[in-house]
Amino acid sequence: MLPTAVSPEENMPADACEDLFLFEDEVPPLTEPQDSIPPLNTSEFIPNRRILPDIAAARLYDTWKILIPTLVDVQLEYTQRTVGKFVERPPTILSACHSQKCAQKRTTMIGLFFDGFTTLDILSCRCATAPQVLVLHGLFPTSPSQPRMAVSTELLAFYRTLFERSCDAVNALASALHTHYIRRGFRMTNAKGEFIQEPFRRSLGQAILWFDVLQVELESQLECAVQAS
Repeated sequence: MLPTAVSPEENMPADACEDLFLFEDEVPPLTEPQDSIPPLNTSEFIPNRRILPDIAAARLYDTWKILIPTLVDVQLEYTQRTVGKFVERPPTILSACHSQKCAQKRTTMIGLFFDGFTTLDILSCRCATAPQVLVLHGLFPTSPSQPRMAVSTELLAFYRTLFERSCDAVNALASALHTHYIRRGFRMTNAKGEFIQEPFRRSLGQAILWFDVLQVELESQLECAVQAS
């Protein structure tokens, strides 16, 4: 008699065979895996972005808004004096004192023109503030208080006209002006004598923005004067 083959299951004890079959009712419920690693804190990798102006920016804006109305009359005086004429570069020492007896405060800054930049001494007094002295001589400050740089209003007016036609960016003007100055032998350096890569971009941006606000205010007052006449 030939030996019969015995399957492995036949040699197993009865309780062991039960482990080979799982009926539907005996399937253990699935559970979510528990993460042993804490969740990634994405805030550490995403920089905080300011969506509202900070206190310093708000104060700067308020200072500009207070300053602009005080420049309308001197801007109008400068425009009436220079319209239809070739504009010469102003002297390096600027004053608008009427009495010549006021105690004057000297402020040194850099003036940007079409063909180069130079150092200017601004003499302010109770007759005219430093920004008023600048505007009266064809310059516009890059800061509403304690400016260290001023831009030719003719240069700003040219940019304003160019922007109306081509929507050019401030960065383009700052870069072009910087390159133009270098080719003419003017190079901005810091206190250590090192060349500054972008010396005008931020200052030009402030001057362009608020010079445009001044022009809008001037045009508004002229329109009101025409309607009242």
